[in-house]
Amino acid sequence: MQKMKHTSAIILLVLIVVMIALQSQCEKAATTAPETVTQMTAGDRFWLFREACRTGDETGVRILLRLGADVDGINDYKEFYEAGYVEDTGWGVEPSWPINQAAWNGHTNIVNILIEEGAMVDNMEGEGNTALINAAFKGHLEIVTILLEAGANPHLKGVNGWKPVDAAKAASHEEIYLLLRELTKSSNEEIPEYGTSWQTSNMNAHNKRPIPTHRGCK
Repeated sequence: MQKMKHTSAIILLVLIVVMIALQSQCEKAATTAPETVTQMTAGDRFWLFREACRTGDETGVRILLRLGADVDGINDYKEFYEAGYVEDTGWGVEPSWPINQAAWNGHTNIVNILIEEGAMVDNMEGEGNTALINAAFKGHLEIVTILLEAGANPHLKGVNGWKPVDAAKAASHEEIYLLLRELTKSSNEEIPEYGTSWQTSNMNAHNKRPIPTHRGCK
């Protein structure tokens, strides 16, 4: 019995030491966090916000919006670009907007948040694709529907001169293709029937843009 009491006392002592250490860490974080936030540049916000949208990090998206991240990314991107940042892979990131990234990667919750915060749904990336083209090519029907309800233009053209309906067709997403085909029937341009052969090589190179030749790398 005495041995058990001795063991319990040791465990209690260890817990007290751990609690004191945790409290110390929390106090340190509380004093340094405001300085970190203050030092965050618009370029930092662009990179972090874009990555949070790309990976579906809802908590990160909400926190960065609260810290002043530009919901469209355009204004913050200017500073990011001026700093000459590039990805570790050696490819540029010029420019891939938050909503386009969320749509490409199928993060419905992030697309909803961005739209609620007033994001422009028809922003074009460096390659010329809109969020709607991205979602159509990747087969994200729910996101396609959300974007259309938010006013996305199904007639805008991206890579290869494709509209969203063409992207859905190229990637064999029949349900999305038929939905978009109904919306674009009034166009004077011919829309081939489902099943026609299309080239998809350029679309598969999505998000791999060479670093602009007029910029140096840092």
